[in-house]
Amino acid sequence: MFMRKIMVISMIFVVGLLLTGCESVRNLGEESLHLSQSTVKGSVRGWVVYTNPAYRYELRIPKDRAYGDSGEDGKELYVYDGAVDGSQLAMKITSTSNWKEGHSLEDFYQNQYVNYLENGSEYSDIEIGGKSGKWFHDIDVVGHTAQIIALDLSDRIIEIELYGMEQKDKVMLNSLSFYGE
Repeated sequence: MFMRKIMVISMIFVVGLLLTGCESVRNLGEESLHLSQSTVKGSVRGWVVYTNPAYRYELRIPKDRAYGDSGEDGKELYVYDGAVDGSQLAMKITSTSNWKEGHSLEDFYQNQYVNYLENGSEYSDIEIGGKSGKWFHDIDVVGHTAQIIALDLSDRIIEIELYGMEQKDKVMLNSLSFYGE
């Protein structure tokens, strides 16, 4: 009987630890992606500055990472973990003109192939580059897990697929700045 009580108490303790651990990870939310401005400024020294004049944003990219965009239209930017050959995609930014339509993020996703707001995806509010948006957690994108961040900048919508959660990935994300409002 005594052993049974110890076993029950131990199981309750283990379950409690597991639930507390899972809850603390879940509650990290926006903080798990955000870095202080001093950390970002100190980390991006010597990095390449990518500027997208069509959708009016800048991003710092580590020199050891390859990147490329979709050309003159500037709709997509791809950043890889290393040289493009054989490297994994670290970040993809897709820009959509919204000046004519004036869609909110809710309207925008109603017209998309996958509506992250209504398909049961976990999401939370986030701020990147001083702009508010939605962070869709752990989304499957062609067999890879991504953090998807969507920002409604009124005349354009920026969707960021972040495939890594390493310090460099977080610094890149936090170096994103928008101009020409």
